[in-house]
Amino acid sequence: MNDQRTLLRAVYFLTFAGLTIPHVASDCPQPGKIRHGTIHHLTGEGPLLETLPELYSIFYTCRDGYRLRGPEFRTCQADGTWTGGQPQCVARGCPKPESPHHGFVGKVFGRRSRRFPVGSRIRYSCKPGFQLVGTSERECLDSYQWDGETPKCQPNIFCDDPGWIDNGNRTDSVLPAFRVGDYVTYICHDGFGLTGSANITCLQNGSWSDVPPSCQEVLCEVPEAPLDGEVHILQTKKDLRNTRANQTDTAGNSSVPLATVNITTTEEPLFENFSTPDTNVTSAERILFRVGSTVKYSCAYGFELSGPRQRTCQQNKEWSGVHPTCEEIICSDPGSPENGRKVGSSYRFGERVQFRCQTGYTLHGSAERWCSAGGRWNGTLTACDDAKSYCINPGVPINGVKEGSSYNRGDVVKFRCKPGYDLVGSEERECLRSGFWSGEQPTCEDPNSFDSVGDILPKLSQVWDGLQLTTSSNNKSKHILDQFKTSNATRGRVLDLGFAGGLDLYFLFDASGSVGSDNFKIGLNFATALIQKVGVSAEPGGTRVGAFSFASDVTPHFRPHDPLVTTEQVVDAMQQIPYTKGGTATRLALKFLRESVIPEAVAELDRPDESKKALFLITDGKSNTGGDPSEEARKLREELGLEIYTIGISNDVSKTELASVASSPKKEHMFTLKDYFRLEWLIDALTNHSVDYSKCGQAGNTKPDSRARIVGGQDANEGAWPWQAALFFRRGRHELFLCGGSLIAADWVLTAAHCFFNPITGLRLDDTKISVKLGVTNLDTDEFKPKVQYWGENEITTYVHQDYKQPDTGIYDNDIALVHLVSRRGTLDPYVRTVCLPCSCACTGAGCLLNSQDNEGNCVAEGTELFNRCKYGVVTGWGHTKQQDNNRFRTRVSSQLQQVEVKLRTDEECTKNLRLPANHYTSRMFCAGDPEAQQDACKGDSGGPFMCEVERDDKTRCWVQLGIVSWGDGCAAEGRYGYYTHLPKLMPWVKDIIARHGFN
Repeated sequence: MNDQRTLLRAVYFLTFAGLTIPHVASDCPQPGKIRHGTIHHLTGEGPLLETLPELYSIFYTCRDGYRLRGPEFRTCQADGTWTGGQPQCVARGCPKPESPHHGFVGKVFGRRSRRFPVGSRIRYSCKPGFQLVGTSERECLDSYQWDGETPKCQPNIFCDDPGWIDNGNRTDSVLPAFRVGDYVTYICHDGFGLTGSANITCLQNGSWSDVPPSCQEVLCEVPEAPLDGEVHILQTKKDLRNTRANQTDTAGNSSVPLATVNITTTEEPLFENFSTPDTNVTSAERILFRVGSTVKYSCAYGFELSGPRQRTCQQNKEWSGVHPTCEEIICSDPGSPENGRKVGSSYRFGERVQFRCQTGYTLHGSAERWCSAGGRWNGTLTACDDAKSYCINPGVPINGVKEGSSYNRGDVVKFRCKPGYDLVGSEERECLRSGFWSGEQPTCEDPNSFDSVGDILPKLSQVWDGLQLTTSSNNKSKHILDQFKTSNATRGRVLDLGFAGGLDLYFLFDASGSVGSDNFKIGLNFATALIQKVGVSAEPGGTRVGAFSFASDVTPHFRPHDPLVTTEQVVDAMQQIPYTKGGTATRLALKFLRESVIPEAVAELDRPDESKKALFLITDGKSNTGGDPSEEARKLREELGLEIYTIGISNDVSKTELASVASSPKKEHMFTLKDYFRLEWLIDALTNHSVDYSKCGQAGNTKPDSRARIVGGQDANEGAWPWQAALFFRRGRHELFLCGGSLIAADWVLTAAHCFFNPITGLRLDDTKISVKLGVTNLDTDEFKPKVQYWGENEITTYVHQDYKQPDTGIYDNDIALVHLVSRRGTLDPYVRTVCLPCSCACTGAGCLLNSQDNEGNCVAEGTELFNRCKYGVVTGWGHTKQQDNNRFRTRVSSQLQQVEVKLRTDEECTKNLRLPANHYTSRMFCAGDPEAQQDACKGDSGGPFMCEVERDDKTRCWVQLGIVSWGDGCAAEGRYGYYTHLPKLMPWVKDIIARHGFN
């Protein structure tokens, strides 16, 4: 190959010169050999000739590893000499490096040699008394050149230590001396800013390139208050500085007023003239804030904050976040009820409108409503009814339309919203046998109206408390379980945490492009706060968590059956979830949960059927890819028992879609917020908020989804009737269900007297064998759940009415009794609350029930008034679920708490078809029932409450107990009714017993 290349080059040269090869004797001698290389001749006989002719040319090449130094081509000249000098083949590499003055150079590796091939490295050093300035090592590059520049050796020069700075630090280690070229970097402590150069260098003259910098405290100016709002400061004196400097504007005018700021200090301020809290800052003072100081914003009455509620002074002297604004709150026109009119035309925040009905019509709902936070009207929908129909007029939603004007049993009315409004609630409602309408009252939601944090806080706090009590992961539940275990220890019962069911908690985070990373992080913080409240545990009854984000696709981050079994592990994993962008594929996310995640979790964790599964969906928009999510949500709720909570943020959310996904009732499962700032406020409020469960008569979800029994009744939802008590009697090693009851105070249960007598012998039952459970819905599966509270042997005392004489007369007169929980008070929570009681005929006023401030609010109204208000009542209990026409009961009582609506009857109806002597019905009784509808209480319901929902004078609603399930002439038999103790007439006895035996 080399010979061919040489020949071609020679031919090219000769051709270019226009020469031909002479065949005469040459007068140039042979050029001689070249070490480490080869001479190439034009002809094969050239090397054999003694001389070569004029113009004869030769070509030189070198072996691998060598390069040619000198001419590549040489030609025989007329004077018999060769052109150019004799070339050499020298080794490839860099030239020999020069040594610096007063210095040395040596190879880093390899033997000493004059050759410096590519990759060779050399190191420089200086003679004693000199220091190297520049690079100490150089490398031979592919270009056969040394990298960098040759260093110098200069006499040793040192710089003095530049020193340290106040409120700062420096990054170098403490050196014995600083040579030329050494540098020091300064940094400031948090809250201080650097003034001057951060880096200074030791120069050749023994001085530093600059003086050390200083660290000045970083201070923020008072932020401007929003129009129609204020800035509030809650700081210690360490966070505030008063420079008492006059302000000047750009025109040089002094005393330009700053924003009016409301100062609230927790210590004595640094400035003398602010000796009291809640002081308004004016232009006379210049208040500055240290880094980390916070301010909060509020708006004037009638305005709502838009933007961050709190801002922090940052290192760059700026306040965090954007500047908030105050926007006026205005509600939409509430309209006028059918057959009525509206009084009032101002719909600003706090303004009230009143409603009036035409003559012959009765007003139902709120007679007066006022515009509240979030741009919504408070109170309930107003309707005018003429009492000519079986059901009352269901009313027309604000900004909605009702189709249908017949309100008799079986009639259906339909609802729709005006364009631009979202329907939330039931599109159709049927007039039921009970006289009530099916479904949920619909509302037409304005896209620009939202829930306020104050509206959501008590609802969501109760949801969180309820979730906490479904799992054995948290301390509160473990405390209740420990009490339960202690109470059962004497009977050798085994506490099975696995039977508690547990909680599978899922989170779906909208990660679409409109959310943004900061808002996405707020959603993660919401989940983190809830997880920290309920706890996480690997116990069979503990909480496990799954988290997923969705945009155009679904991204699983972790699942309940993944090995994240502590609160700390889940919180850490939650905070690591990344933000993505895309569309809003809500249906695909729900489908992924239904088809894959939840079935896998159920199988892997081996949860019992009654274990609780809850999902929180946080989104800022409606679905725009993947289809309608409502059907997937329905399957999740009905087929897998998933309870779904939706949190919609921004006015781009479809409230109709949110409602179609959320569980019922929508008002307890669907929440809307104006922006993510409010979600951040809500997180803070939830963390520090505690629900007051002492208010009586506050039921849970009383609208069951399934049709069931109690003789024409339905299965009650968990927590629907939190005052429901279950009484048991111990026979040997077994606890037998005895009666129902109702919690009327934290340590008192109301029930029927006949529950404490043997129905055959008439003898009084032994108190030491009676136990009480609160928070029970299912007698079979709830026993060991953390929400259940238990009182066992020697923990209760019973009091029976002194004139209850059933064993002697067969009459259930004065059928009332009280159970005192003497060992401890009940813990009021979402599953255990008190029912409201009627005032007795002998007393008036809010405190007529008991001589205790704890129970002043439990008295609602005098009994006669309540009976006039209530045409129907609700009875709850675990009684028989099949119709009976005699008193021989062999059917097993229901394990699931039942509820039934029954109609109050007149005294004449109560005695007309009674098969017993007339004296069995006394003035201390009333009756109710609907035999035609086969709705009635039955055996096993004894002691349970008869109650109705009423509106208090302050327009709030509550459930009040009017009676106690006492006895019946059959169960839902034709023409016969259930009989109840008339509680208002026996309230003096209740008051007397509790007053004499007091409270714990």
